Amino acid sequence: MRSFEGFVRRTLATGYVVVLLLSTPHGDAQSQNVAQHQPRNEQSVQGTGAARFAKEVEHEISTSVPAPEVRVVYLVPLDVKPRRNFRRSASEAIQSLQNWYGVQVSGKTFRLHTPIVETVRTTHTAKWYAENQSGEDRTLWFWNNATADGFEKTGGMFDDPRFVWVFYIDAEPGEDQRVGGGNGVALLPRQDILGILGLRSESVCRWVGGLGHELGHAFGLEHPADCENRKADPGSPECQSLMFLGYLNYCGTLLTPENKSQLDQSPFFSPQAVKAARRSCSP
Repeated sequence: MRSFEGFVRRTLATGYVVVLLLSTPHGDAQSQNVAQHQPRNEQSVQGTGAARFAKEVEHEISTSVPAPEVRVVYLVPLDVKPRRNFRRSASEAIQSLQNWYGVQVSGKTFRLHTPIVETVRTTHTAKWYAENQSGEDRTLWFWNNATADGFEKTGGMFDDPRFVWVFYIDAEPGEDQRVGGGNGVALLPRQDILGILGLRSESVCRWVGGLGHELGHAFGLEHPADCENRKADPGSPECQSLMFLGYLNYCGTLLTPENKSQLDQSPFFSPQAVKAARRSCSP
């Protein structure tokens, strides 16, 4: 367990207030313990430099796998219509990142679950995630509510030895509420869904990069310390890496040597014969 302190910075792109955590403690998946699972977020570094059939939406999710995998789950609130083409777009995005990570980590990358993107209908409305009081700290309500719903529907948990979880949820957090990645989970809200679909002003590749950044946190990667402490030049390679500002320039970014070494030892990374991704974000 590690204790931490954080500071609040209003992000430029979204106006959300994000707490930048200097380190993240671990714990279980229960909502009353949400303070032990606080996400890191790529937005915290910006200031420094047609409907599916019901049976498809509500399908049963399998939990038996031969090796650790990354699972991408599209959480659709009770009052939201599933977005046409999201599963395809998210599938292309995560496969692009699977390739990219493989290049960075000398042929080792993560395995993907089948199907690559699973769609799950939740039992709560979109607003519930930001408004349900799931602890004393309001900034964590959205993170706690969304991850708790995701785990209830999938049988997952924080620091799951079987899966790293990527939850896209079609709901919006409050302005001061957190999203991001940590403890084997990445949580991405509606703005990221719209970004992956090409419905925001930024390029789709920027949102693929954002997914890659949060996935990095889910794998245990941190922001480069010298960049976070403003000791390094923002234009330096480490500050332009994926885990700092480089997500904005995906896939023309890199992992630091420390990140590569950490992932090389991860049980989620192994030599993979990866097919070429359909989405190209080449610079």
